[in-house]
Amino acid sequence: MKKRTVLLLCAALFCAVFAVGASAQTTLTYTEAFTNPVANGADPFVLYDGGTYYLYATNDGNYGYIVYTSDDLVNWKARGYALKKNGAAAGGLWAPEVFKYGDTYYMVYTAQEHIGIATADSPLGPFIDRSGRLLEEIKTIDGHFFLDDDGKVYLYFVSTGDWSYNGFTAKHQNNIWGGEFDLATFQFVSGPNLLVEWEEGEWLVNEGPEMLKHNGTYYLTFSVQGYGSTTYSVHYATSGDPIGTFVKPADNTVLVTADPGRTDPDANLYGTGHHCFTTAPNGDLMIVYHAHRSGRSSEILVAAGRSLGLSFVEERRVCIDRAWFDEDGVLRAGDVNNPGHPTVTADVAPTGASAAKTVTLDGNFAALATLPTVYVSMYDGLDTNDGSKLSPFRTLDAAYAALPKGGTIVLRQKYDMQSAQSKKYGLATDNAYYVSPKVDGPILIRGEFSAVPVLFKFWTIQSDTYLDNIVLQPRLTGSLAGGNAFIECGQNNIVIGEGVSCTARPNSAQFPTLVGGCWQYGAESTTSPYKYYTASARPDSMLTTDKAYSLTVLGGTWDAVVPGSMKHTTPLDASAPNAKLTLGEGAAIRPGKVSSAKITPTADGAVITYSAAENAQTYRICDGEDNLIGYSDTTSFTDTGRTPGTSVTYTVTAYRDGACMGDKLTAGKAVIGDLDGDRRLTLRDALTLLADVRDGKQGATVDGACAVLTALACTEN
Repeated sequence: MKKRTVLLLCAALFCAVFAVGASAQTTLTYTEAFTNPVANGADPFVLYDGGTYYLYATNDGNYGYIVYTSDDLVNWKARGYALKKNGAAAGGLWAPEVFKYGDTYYMVYTAQEHIGIATADSPLGPFIDRSGRLLEEIKTIDGHFFLDDDGKVYLYFVSTGDWSYNGFTAKHQNNIWGGEFDLATFQFVSGPNLLVEWEEGEWLVNEGPEMLKHNGTYYLTFSVQGYGSTTYSVHYATSGDPIGTFVKPADNTVLVTADPGRTDPDANLYGTGHHCFTTAPNGDLMIVYHAHRSGRSSEILVAAGRSLGLSFVEERRVCIDRAWFDEDGVLRAGDVNNPGHPTVTADVAPTGASAAKTVTLDGNFAALATLPTVYVSMYDGLDTNDGSKLSPFRTLDAAYAALPKGGTIVLRQKYDMQSAQSKKYGLATDNAYYVSPKVDGPILIRGEFSAVPVLFKFWTIQSDTYLDNIVLQPRLTGSLAGGNAFIECGQNNIVIGEGVSCTARPNSAQFPTLVGGCWQYGAESTTSPYKYYTASARPDSMLTTDKAYSLTVLGGTWDAVVPGSMKHTTPLDASAPNAKLTLGEGAAIRPGKVSSAKITPTADGAVITYSAAENAQTYRICDGEDNLIGYSDTTSFTDTGRTPGTSVTYTVTAYRDGACMGDKLTAGKAVIGDLDGDRRLTLRDALTLLADVRDGKQGATVDGACAVLTALACTEN
């Protein structure tokens, strides 16, 4: 009990409060030390590009890959789906990696145990599959691109099972291959080599290959054992050539693995592996990997009468640590004070930066400084617990019940209001519909680490609420796939903190909608959870209010933020005349769809003009196969890169802040050089163009005329 009391006191101290000026405003510091993990997901890969870190991971395998961004490797924000389930990327999506070559971003991904390659013009996507399955005849996973100093590109991957190829034979289990790769043809230059074989009785699994080059030596690093095992760890082999022969060190050096000396499961990380390397803002080499805390029995499994131990593996999350070469030139990683093992907590982050997190509380939330804190772990907590960090509640309902005067709720794991996993353990709420119980005071709901997911469909808030350090993720499947995802604030003061981010619905580009007041769905929507928002459940009289309340949105990407009430998703005029809306620089509103477009053929190309979309910053012009043609900051774009006679279908998408994109509009088809609009090249087009050149009309040139005449002659021949 003494140890537990000390830990609880430490947890309380981590919620230290420092007054800033008047009593109406305080700054709440809710952690004073760096704590791994830093983000949600497994099989992480980090790309550093243009001063920003981009994190790709296995984080929504049924639908695609959610991309996160950061400027410090510690605090991450969700930016939507970089790649969505489609075509060859047909689900079962694992282990994405991205690298930049020229002006193109290449993603190698695993879909249903086959690797493929997708491309994009932005690290945020959208990535479009270009290769299909690279090796159809064998299951392949965990692709990794490596760009050598001489400009050659290599692709490494893992085969599963028996396979004979390119003069090599792999037997059983997982084996690592690699070879020079041609990005233009999506083919290996001369076929891959077998580089690291599974060895019976030693390493059961070889996966997650990553290449690191140092002083002319190639370090092929990889993970062994299974991710659910406490002994899952990172190893390496070296060679003087990027495709071998690779030799493992005599002492079987481990880069990162769980520390058997840490007997407290909450002070240890297990399953440390499937990593990548990047560089910290201070220039240090960093290793990024996933881990879980599953060294203790799950109370929820005990309550359900299920088996214990390793049968329950907590969700894998992203961790960061130092990597370095010691004085003997040996590659090391992990806690600098305990090499080979993960950093669990530290005074500062492994990047060298402070990890303290603060939020400024105005008059509506200043009371949080003196109110209690409780913890929620949906998958291994129990509502019969006391809500402490070591004995967390299972549900938000229990947390609210413990805070009748308000306080802080810390989410230690994702909170899923609708999922197969929650149903499996009897945790499902009513079809992702949740009403936060009303309490007599303010509530702060925050994630224990960056980007803790909260999955929902409808969320009604009944008390003044501050959200921070979470990612709002609408998870809509089956009968709930249609419609928007809503957070209904009621007539309450709501703050969406800078640490809140959002992802789009996986089956469209829609982000969540934040609504003040009440919201009403169509009267025909009688199925749960829509029935709670029908005209019969909420008459029009509920939709209007003269109560003063505020919505302060400092973070997140939203489909819409509406200070008043809504009916049939359309804001009601004057429904909340005293509502105050404040949008900070960190908040983004998803652009509306371009509603109309017109294509005008000219001698030098096609001119696409389109209507302005609400909240748009720029417009992305593609062909019918999602190949990028260009961007425009105006409502007009001229495609001058096509040969006369070429038939092109155009699409237009409104963009804001990269991944925040509107729905795509198919603008139509054009034939370059078709001046009379009949979608073919004729003598009339050529004569019209020559007349335009003679008359000096803008855009009509002799070179363009010659090109049309040449194309017409070729067509007639």
